[in-house]
Amino acid sequence: MGNRRSNTPDDFWSRVIIKSPHDCWEWSGCILADGYGQTRMNTKKYRTHRLAYQLTYGSIPDELQVLHTCDNPKCCNPNHLWVGTTQDNTQDKIIKGRARYLKGEELPQTKLTCFQVEIIRMLADTKEYTEIELGKMFSVSRGAINGIRLKRSWK
Repeated sequence: MGNRRSNTPDDFWSRVIIKSPHDCWEWSGCILADGYGQTRMNTKKYRTHRLAYQLTYGSIPDELQVLHTCDNPKCCNPNHLWVGTTQDNTQDKIIKGRARYLKGEELPQTKLTCFQVEIIRMLADTKEYTEIELGKMFSVSRGAINGIRLKRSWK
């Protein structure tokens, strides 16, 4: 593996901008697309907030996540980190008003626009096209057309 050096805890903390115990301590290294920091230690990749927690408090049980009281994904301040379940994380988001439920065009897997859905419903109402024909026209399944037509999806 060449000259790749194993990072030490001191290397890790040297890339954290440490401020007062109450402030966020932001990671200054690699930031992933989701806003979380990432680094390596002993050839293993870590999310930086998880590594900060482990270096401070010890191991994290497999079924738990490391959560932020500050909601700052770059923060590595152990005073801002706590462990909880997926349900704890969801409740925390709801309480803090960060829970955002995507629908329609906002969903990453969505293939249609709201305008296309309106057209599908209009064409389906004319009964000139079958669900299979509409599916081919809009590059979606017959089941998707059925759900749109019956308003089970795209309500």
